Amino acid sequence: PCDLTDLAAVSGTIVVYMGVEQMASWSQRLIDAGRSGETPVTLVSRCGWPDQRVASTTLATCASDAERQGWRSPAVLLVGAAVTAPTPG
Repeated sequence: PCDLTDLAAVSGTIVVYMGVEQMASWSQRLIDAGRSGETPVTLVSRCGWPDQRVASTTLATCASDAERQGWRSPAVLLVGAAVTAPTPG
């Protein structure tokens, strides 16, 4: 696996495309590299499809939540504070 130390240190939001199947691996590696387990994660699964799903979790629990909820690809995962910003309107 690649070293995620530099990526974990990014102060902004990290976007992971098609990362559901490897979520347990990359999320734990980000935590091991210094990213807080409490970092918010938003998953947008099957964007634009009739079965689109949007869910929020944390870096520490995203893999177990994904398994329990049956999240699947295609998906985009947003890791970081930007996902907690209020939506306009």
